[in-house]
Parts: sequence; structure tokens; C-alpha cells
Amino acid sequence: MRPTAGRIASRLGSGAKEFYRTGLLGPFGQNDLVHYETRLKDGLDDETFSIAMEILAEAATEGLTSTS
Repeated sequence: MRPTAGRIASRLGSGAKEFYRTGLLGPFGQNDLVHYETRLKDGLDDETFSIAMEILAEAATEGLTSTS
């Protein structure tokens, strides 16, 4: 079974989680995320890019609505 993004994130520890929260979700990180998205779009056709973005969005939010 392949690990999901949520399982991987749960193993990262507080330092990596804090970096993600403050680094990538902060103002400077938004520029990086836009850059990564642009690079992904440049490398994929429109349909594949759309699918990739859906997968990434699901992976990023996995476990956020879990009550356990």
C-alpha cells in the first residue's frame, strides 16, 4: 500500500509541519506555490494538469475534516 500525503505528513514531525504552515502557506510561500503550479502547467496538457491539481488538492486536504 502506497502512503498517502496525509500519512506522510503525520510522520513529518512538528518542525516540518511548522515549516509547511508558516513557510509555504505564508506570504512568501504563496509565490513558491504559484511557481510550482506554473511549472506543472507548462509540463502537462490541460486535461492532465486539471487531474493533477485535483489530486494535489485532495492530498493537501486529506485528514483536515477527520474527527479522529
